[in-house]
Amino acid sequence: MSKIQAHRPGPLKQQNKTHKTGRHRSKGTLDAIHKGRVPVKEHTKRQKKETSRKNRRKQAFQLRQKRREEVMQMKRGLGSESSAPILTVIIPLSFNVMSEKLINYFKTCDNDSSNYVVSDTCVHVSYPRFKQRFTFMTPARDNSEAILDLAKVRFHLLIIVADTLVLLYPSNNDEDLDNTLLTALLAQGLPSTAHVAILDEGTVVKNVNQFKKTLTKDIQNRFPDEKPVVITKSEDCFVLLRQIGSQKQRHVIYRDRRAYLLAEHVTSEPSETPDFATVKLTGYIRSKPLSVNRLIHISGWGDFQLSQIDLVPDSNLLNATRSRNNETSMVFINIFVLFGQSVTKKIFQIDDDIADNIVLFAKADANLQESLQAENIPDLMDAEQTWPTEEEIKDAEEHHKTVKLKKKVFEVPKGTSDYQAAWIINSDDEGEDSCDESEDEVEMNDCEMESESEPNYGKKDDEDEDEYETMTVTDENMKYDDKLDIEENKLELKKFRVAFEDEENPEDIDLDADVEARVRLQKYRGLKSFRTAPWDPKENLPTDYARIYKFQNFASTKKRVLNEEPEGALPGWYVSMTVLNVPKHLVGMYRCILKKSNESIRPEKPIIAFALLPHEQKISVVNLTIKRVDKDEESVDIRSKDELIFDVGFRRFAARPIFSPHAIGNKHKYDRFLGNDITIATIFAPIVFPPMPVLVYRQNAAGEKVLVATGNVLSVNPDRVVVKKIVLSGQPFKVNRKAAVVRYMFFNREDIEWFKPVELHTKAGRRGHIKEPLGTHGHMKCTFDASLKSNENVMMSLYKRVFPKWSYRQLYS
Repeated sequence: MSKIQAHRPGPLKQQNKTHKTGRHRSKGTLDAIHKGRVPVKEHTKRQKKETSRKNRRKQAFQLRQKRREEVMQMKRGLGSESSAPILTVIIPLSFNVMSEKLINYFKTCDNDSSNYVVSDTCVHVSYPRFKQRFTFMTPARDNSEAILDLAKVRFHLLIIVADTLVLLYPSNNDEDLDNTLLTALLAQGLPSTAHVAILDEGTVVKNVNQFKKTLTKDIQNRFPDEKPVVITKSEDCFVLLRQIGSQKQRHVIYRDRRAYLLAEHVTSEPSETPDFATVKLTGYIRSKPLSVNRLIHISGWGDFQLSQIDLVPDSNLLNATRSRNNETSMVFINIFVLFGQSVTKKIFQIDDDIADNIVLFAKADANLQESLQAENIPDLMDAEQTWPTEEEIKDAEEHHKTVKLKKKVFEVPKGTSDYQAAWIINSDDEGEDSCDESEDEVEMNDCEMESESEPNYGKKDDEDEDEYETMTVTDENMKYDDKLDIEENKLELKKFRVAFEDEENPEDIDLDADVEARVRLQKYRGLKSFRTAPWDPKENLPTDYARIYKFQNFASTKKRVLNEEPEGALPGWYVSMTVLNVPKHLVGMYRCILKKSNESIRPEKPIIAFALLPHEQKISVVNLTIKRVDKDEESVDIRSKDELIFDVGFRRFAARPIFSPHAIGNKHKYDRFLGNDITIATIFAPIVFPPMPVLVYRQNAAGEKVLVATGNVLSVNPDRVVVKKIVLSGQPFKVNRKAAVVRYMFFNREDIEWFKPVELHTKAGRRGHIKEPLGTHGHMKCTFDASLKSNENVMMSLYKRVFPKWSYRQLYS
């Protein structure tokens, strides 16, 4: 039988492309890796906690339903008996606008409504038709033309705590608005707003529509998608009330994180200390629960402790026909809605005998109450001792004298003059630093001069020995001083200073000939690179930094503090809180009557108490981002360390900030003036957890406060390094390619030795170092990395850290 022939493919066979699986591995590759092994247990969808598509849709629907119910519950509770009345603040945007007229419309628009007048500028109105309660407030008017200054300066806290802000526009479109006031309002964070204008009764409808159309255009420049309400008679207020009571509430973050109370009644009684009094503030708690163990900040007064919180009957109820004999039950009407009578008695331990219809809710616990201590008490004996001993000082002086008298010995070609020998540079020393110099930072210390060195002219053969001679050159170089004309040198210095003034930089400074630079500039240092050179933030701190508090991790502390839920009186309750140790002169400013006659007064100015978060009474270094708003040509320059007035949230104080640019890096350049760009202002101030709005005022010569900048709180960080830069300038006297003799930077030999490690530079980008001093009048030999021109000024940059001044001053009303 013949053999079966099989086809054998040759070298030109077809080569198909392999399949590319992309970024993942193919099944075959995975099988090869596993080698037939099977997982011990397969995971099912239930074990993987994977839900089906149907269940995911149900879950999303339930979440939407939950959010919708929360929003509806919030709207239903707004202004009801279970919550505080809707605080509506009316701000007139022009001097000619009468805000009292709008309040009268609110009181008379509904015959079924009941009003309760707290003061001339505050009134409670209850509307059974809407089942809501409102509190209307407006700035008090006086006879001066600076009516709006009250809204700018004193009334800003009411804007912070307002639920709704009603902006009252003038009835004439040609009248200018107060742009400064609007800027301040927008900067500190506005709540929900309503825009209102009041026209005379009987105005033609056509004119009303035309006025409304023009006003809408003006409003939408600052408030897009918002429309005004034009009122010609009291019945038109129903539209405004419906808008205020049902519109979406705009949340102000920094306000919603803290409990606050707007005092409607203030009562004072004597304290055990003669200079202090005990004050009771009565009003509604808003936003968060109020704990009796936490500190409070009263606007214009300061930080205080509470002794107790009492529940007080609420006289502003929707059911105005309730009998006055049933006032005791009014105390708990809000509580019953939330908890019920049994829970209330269990929590508050209500006694059967209720005196004066006031029930004690909580008393402060001395073990849990926060301290009022704002500053750390430094231990002056717990500081590092870095001053040298007397023995070290004597040794340094003797060593310095010895070094000054040492001479340098060079081997130079025969026939070399003294002048030529002075220009010989040791090539071995060019690659090395003359001092022990850090790569990134140069300390201002005395450096040892080289005692002896040998120039590298190559190895000499015996036959070349006759061509060289030994020459001794003194470091003092007395011949150099003999050739120097001192009077001519002074005249040349004056000419150099006059010529340099044309291109003078604010960083450039001129040293007097009789001033020792090493003494005047002893706090300055040189840096190899401003951007990359390290700077220890704990180095050479002033004593004021021992008085402040610093967090190990501010972000972690902030997260922990904000996540804490305080236990105490709930929002919406009408309470009276007792404040301890209030200075009597502050109480006298508000004309509070002592409780000798068992009376209280209704303050003309708003008294607002804010509950402080933990640590917010302590002093630290606060960094603020601010931007100037008065950019006109008449605006006054604001220098660093000038006293300014800061409104940081609910606090008002005076401080002297230092300015620096808002940039990344571990060092920030010190700015002498507040510029038009975003700037960081660093001050000593109480700790505050951002975000928090900032308003900056400057007091002019007439005593008026002018808004100059707005911004926000950036951080609480004492380790932010702000560095001031100065530049010393010198003139090349003699130039020989890469070497030059420089003068007018220093004026004595010791200063040159002190600043010898610092790098030199020119505007053309040349880099160099000081080689050695020449003579005793400030001339020095320098070397550079490239050829130097005779008209190039030689400069030296020096830096020192700048700290803010301890100038925090609480401002009182």
